[in-house]
Amino acid sequence: MSTHQITDKNPKFFYDTRDFSFLNILIQNFEIIKKELLALIEKNKENQWLETFPDYVESDKQKAWKVFSFIFFGMRFPKNAALCPETAKLIYSLPDIISCDYSFMKPNTHIMPHKGYTRMVLRCHLPLIVPAGGKCAIRVGNETKEWEEGKLIIFDDSFDHEAWNRSDKDRVVLMFDIPNPLWGYTAGQISKYKVENMDDPFLLSMMAKEKWLEAYRNGMFPGSVV
Repeated sequence: MSTHQITDKNPKFFYDTRDFSFLNILIQNFEIIKKELLALIEKNKENQWLETFPDYVESDKQKAWKVFSFIFFGMRFPKNAALCPETAKLIYSLPDIISCDYSFMKPNTHIMPHKGYTRMVLRCHLPLIVPAGGKCAIRVGNETKEWEEGKLIIFDDSFDHEAWNRSDKDRVVLMFDIPNPLWGYTAGQISKYKVENMDDPFLLSMMAKEKWLEAYRNGMFPGSVV
């Protein structure tokens, strides 16, 4: 069972971050996480950024939405962690994190309306680089929020949602999933179920289900060892 409780027992689009105080360590270390992101961008390790769910993306740019992963359903990325060691240490210190990435959206990119993989999780964004001018936002259901650097957003991505960057600059958030306390499942239970019942065409295009199961058992994403 999840050890974290929320005050409102009804599903909703956006959640009050004050109900998730265990995540304060990430907010408090915002400057460290951003510093390592900026250093990573300078290193130009493009082959370690993965294009993600391109069918959702509307853009004229290559890899318009890409991620740099630290953990994915319990599978760690040691090579990536070595490039951002302080960020990785913070993420790995929180057992409730299911998956976590730097999520990079290029200018003039629209992540079209879609729904997440389960209502058992909540998605979190810690905005790290947000262009000025109010041109970057996310809509969940009938509510829309603009990202603000250092201000955590928590939402239920099982509802219809979309996001956009209508500016001429990059937007990057630390994106991670945690168990939704409404349902009482742990991060480990959710990860195990997801991998054992893998049916997503995009993920299966990356590797066969047997390879996913092997990676999960090993606790590491294939090819991610230093």
